[in-house]
Amino acid sequence: MMYLRWLAQVSFLVLFATAGVASEDKHRELVILSPDLPGKSEEGGVGRDAEIVATVLQNCGYRVKFVVQPFGRHLWSFRHLDHVDGVMTVPLEFQLPGFDTAAYIWYQNGAFYSKSRVAPINNVSDLYGLDVVTFQDGIRILDLEAEEKNFKSLNMSANQTLHSQMLMMGRVDAILADGMIVAEINRRVREKSTSRAVLTYKNDE
Repeated sequence: MMYLRWLAQVSFLVLFATAGVASEDKHRELVILSPDLPGKSEEGGVGRDAEIVATVLQNCGYRVKFVVQPFGRHLWSFRHLDHVDGVMTVPLEFQLPGFDTAAYIWYQNGAFYSKSRVAPINNVSDLYGLDVVTFQDGIRILDLEAEEKNFKSLNMSANQTLHSQMLMMGRVDAILADGMIVAEINRRVREKSTSRAVLTYKNDE
């Protein structure tokens, strides 16, 4: 697959629901909502982003329990549930109650596609007329609302494994997502799949 880096970088951060944790509360467990992003944050606190957050909080004297949900739902849950202490992976422009930290990671979203099936993609207009899939709330985060009518189809799904399967089987022309996440999902899909359609594009990169 080829990768076109999206011009708009998306920054992520942690927000806490409490105004501050009293010193006597040190060593208590903090419940942190995180999105299910392969290689970044997964069940059990696995992944680069989860490990960054856990390490920082542990160095401040807190234990961390991650509650992993599909991307987008974790933001809704933080807004509406009162038994969580924080949420990670929040776009900078997203408004949530609480107190935010400095950004600790920058995601770079782009277009992944098969160069044997799709002409070179160098800008958004090259995606016009194509079937495209992106992550939950991706149309808004990637600022594509005004462009949506120019795509043959532009769908959103929180299941990013499905994105890679659809691309490899030719059911969509491109994925709009972070490059490191797509690469990790592609690796896992190929390892587990016996489908010839999936394996066909193994070297198409």
